[in-house]
Amino acid sequence: MNKRNTVLAFFTLILSTLSMAQVDRRVVVEHFTNTRCGICASRNPAFNVNMANHPEVLRLTIHPSRPYSSCELHKHNSADNDARTNFYDILGGTPRLVIQGDIVSSGANYGSAAIFDAYEETTTPYDIKVEMLKRTSDSLTARVVIRKVADDARSSLFLYIPAVEDTLQFNAPNGEKEHYNVLRKILFNNSIVAPVNIEDSLEVMVRTEMHSDWVSNNMTVIAIAQDEGSKEILQAANSSDNPSVEEEDETSSVSTKRITEGISVYPNPSMGIYTISGTGITNADLKLRDVNGSIILSTSFMNNDTINLSQFSNGVYFLSIVTKDSVITKRLVKR
Repeated sequence: MNKRNTVLAFFTLILSTLSMAQVDRRVVVEHFTNTRCGICASRNPAFNVNMANHPEVLRLTIHPSRPYSSCELHKHNSADNDARTNFYDILGGTPRLVIQGDIVSSGANYGSAAIFDAYEETTTPYDIKVEMLKRTSDSLTARVVIRKVADDARSSLFLYIPAVEDTLQFNAPNGEKEHYNVLRKILFNNSIVAPVNIEDSLEVMVRTEMHSDWVSNNMTVIAIAQDEGSKEILQAANSSDNPSVEEEDETSSVSTKRITEGISVYPNPSMGIYTISGTGITNADLKLRDVNGSIILSTSFMNNDTINLSQFSNGVYFLSIVTKDSVITKRLVKR
């Protein structure tokens, strides 16, 4: 092999290695507590300090029905709180912790930084982004994108997407006054087909009406992808990681972010039929380009329309959604 070919082979190997590199895995702790639990009131402060010292750890707080079904934060959405507790089969005493899908012993020191040691500096073949597209006094809408970045044999994942209130002021009967990343509503809780190829991705759109008890500016959306069998958390993200959000204008009901950014195309990858979902778009053009940039399809767009690529070969395409204000481009994979 001559010198030029050796150099080319070296750089090809480097690029191949980089394209299959895993990414950092977000550590997630799920905190099961109860506002009428005296033991929680005595143990949670040390845990809160531990969390403050680990801002990189993503926290979710659940209020199960036991030991006290009269817990006000449990009653706000009792079915959803117990659903997550039963997912780990730990309905009973509180407080309890689950870290990265592993149940922590009830006798562990929740104030010790060591409880996170086994989960730090680990990697994963999946990347997740959560974008809050709309958050007003009426509703919130978010987009979750799961991307496969390295080889992984899983054909399915379990995806859990809750709406949470990041800081909740409530004078609980047990004396606690501040509550963090409190589960308010489950927006998605089901198995999904995992992306097949490296760099394949899928999108999930979630939406909910805003409850009168929620402080809209404190609401975020968390996405957690887990192994179907072991319940190991593979990756997670919070919409607060992404500052982009459509807020309600203080002087009018007009949003400050173009609604076209709320368009989603799914399933992706697909065998040919894609659903295009958007809100408030009634006049737009669709232009489909191949990898060479040539326009191979041009049509119009209506809300919750579909596009059929069955006549085209398997591969990667780029769909542009063109309005008078902007152009949104989506990468589509047909297989």
